[in-house]
Amino acid sequence: MTKPSLALCYDRRLYRDSFAPLDWERLAAVTDLVDREPLMSYLDARAAAILQRTMEIMRTVGIEKEITARSADQFDQDAAIMAVVSLAGEEIAYTAKAGTLILKDDEGNPKASIFYVAYTRDGVEDVSQRPITFSFNGGPGSSSVWLHLGLLGPRRVVSGDAGAPVPPPYRLVDNDLSLLDHTDLVFVDPVSTGFSRPAPGEEAKQFHGVQQDIESVGEFIRLYVTRYKRWSSPKFLIGESYGTTRAAGLAGYLQGRHGMYLNGLMLISAVLNFQTDSFTVGNELPYLLHLPTYTATAWYH
Repeated sequence: MTKPSLALCYDRRLYRDSFAPLDWERLAAVTDLVDREPLMSYLDARAAAILQRTMEIMRTVGIEKEITARSADQFDQDAAIMAVVSLAGEEIAYTAKAGTLILKDDEGNPKASIFYVAYTRDGVEDVSQRPITFSFNGGPGSSSVWLHLGLLGPRRVVSGDAGAPVPPPYRLVDNDLSLLDHTDLVFVDPVSTGFSRPAPGEEAKQFHGVQQDIESVGEFIRLYVTRYKRWSSPKFLIGESYGTTRAAGLAGYLQGRHGMYLNGLMLISAVLNFQTDSFTVGNELPYLLHLPTYTATAWYH
């Protein structure tokens, strides 16, 4: 049997976070989401089909119960598999790891569990020369599934071109556009998305402000590079949509709070000034700034 990728690490909670409109209080209040009818109303046919296939993969490798149970644990956890992907004619062996890191307060009490999926190239002798990239989507309120399974990961969901999605059933294929030949990849789910949750007894809203979000994701990055000895590696961030706002904030926060200097940021669908993306009466700036993108899109299609 072909080894599955760690697309197996998602359940309906992730798709709730990815497809639902932003509602922080609803995200914080709902805990047991499996098989809830209100949840499924947020999912279109494509999302439901991808979800079904993902759950089948999880059951095949027998870790559905294991991964689900870990999200509320007060200890760091992870599970890994090894795989190979072909990129630019080169066979790349890598380790795919799904895990959680626990954010704690100054007294060592758990505050939140942050879920991640990491892909690291095998056989690297000097990791100080191997870049590592932390990636997240936006929302705020979205997990990192889109960049993970749609663009950057070693495996991707076949979804068709923009405006012409393929019909179900959907499938996973090797992603020949993945960046894994150039950098290790860590996909991060901020608190209240994916499997990331506040610790028992902690309120989710303490992680839901602009600065609180930056601080919690920044603490995750610090913990990860410490745990896996990557302080000397070149470090990059890739953010999409609101994730670009988060990435910009993280660059300054990591430098000022932890003395961690990033080597670069990659901003996808950037929004650093929200006036540029608000089509409201009296604000003409978005019309001017979106025109080049509209023109390029029309030319391409």
